[in-house]
Amino acid sequence: MKGDDNALVGNLNQVIGGSNMLQGDENKVKGDLNQVKGNNNAMQGDLNKVLGNMNTLIGSQNNVFGSENSVLGSKNNASGSQNVIEGSQNNVKGNVN
Repeated sequence: MKGDDNALVGNLNQVIGGSNMLQGDENKVKGDLNQVKGNNNAMQGDLNKVLGNMNTLIGSQNNVFGSENSVLGSKNNASGSQNVIEGSQNNVKGNVN
C-alpha cells in the first residue's frame, strides 16, 4: 500500500493513492477517494464506487453495482453484469449491454 488515509479490510488488496476504502479480497486501486466492496475489482481513477466482483474501471466518478462490468470514462452508472461502457454520463441497467 502506498498513500495516506486508506482503509482496507480483507486480504491481498493493493492500493496506490489516498483516502480509499476497500472491503473484500484481491482488489487493486490506483487513485484517490475510491470505495470498493467486493472481490477481484480493479480501478484507476478518483471518486469511483464499486459494489460487486470482477469489475474493471478506468476514469472518475463512476458507480458500478454488479459483476464483470468494464467502464472507461467518467460519471457513468452501471447496474448488472457483463456490461461494457465507454464514454461519459451513461446509465446502464441490465446484463450484457
